[in-house]
Amino acid sequence: MRYLYYILGIFILATAVFAFIGRDRASVEVSRPALVINDRIITEAELNKRLADKPHDMTEEQYIDSLIMQELLIQEALDRDIHQEESFRRSVESFYEQSLVKTLLDRKYQDFSPEVRDKEVEEYKRLSGMEIQFTRRTYNTRTEAKNNKNPSGVQTKTSPFVFLSDNLRFIFLNLAPGQTSAPRQTDEGYVTYRLDQTRPLKKTTPAADMDTQRIRNLIADQKQERLYDRWAANLRQQADIRRPR
Repeated sequence: MRYLYYILGIFILATAVFAFIGRDRASVEVSRPALVINDRIITEAELNKRLADKPHDMTEEQYIDSLIMQELLIQEALDRDIHQEESFRRSVESFYEQSLVKTLLDRKYQDFSPEVRDKEVEEYKRLSGMEIQFTRRTYNTRTEAKNNKNPSGVQTKTSPFVFLSDNLRFIFLNLAPGQTSAPRQTDEGYVTYRLDQTRPLKKTTPAADMDTQRIRNLIADQKQERLYDRWAANLRQQADIRRPR
């Protein structure tokens, strides 16, 4: 079972690190105990390291009290052999995998640095004074969506641009009247949007009153999301995925 390897790997790594640190410290100095909680000894060096990361809204004494309580709870859990239970081992495995994925995605999103052009910001401001009429089509397959064949659903809607979702605003920001967006997969199937026409609103928000930085952030977020979708689709396409029956 994989989680056994996870736990074993973490244990070996931690043991090696602590052994190295312990050997190095022994040659220089021996850190005195700062806290003794039953059989658990927290040295001055360990305590100082933890105190350096304590929450800002806690005093030193409050944080030390929380460490003591946490250690008592850990000891109680170990005494009850909770760490031997299958549910606990599954949670360790789940936490390990989720941490791996989160770290990967955080780094990948940092790699995506889309450029937002002034022209896009100005177009967004212009559309903010417009009413948008568009047609939404759903399809069962990507091929049907690309070829505009056999839509399973067709809806024509009208809405002020500013009332649309961030996703739709970004889509129409990149379309001219008569153009259709590339298909995107959703829970309903593959969806496309056609920009039918735009009309000026009777009452509009002056462009000068709009937060330019907020607009830039919105456009950058949408571009980043699409770069991630493209990367994830490529990752899936290159993978060997089978479901033996």
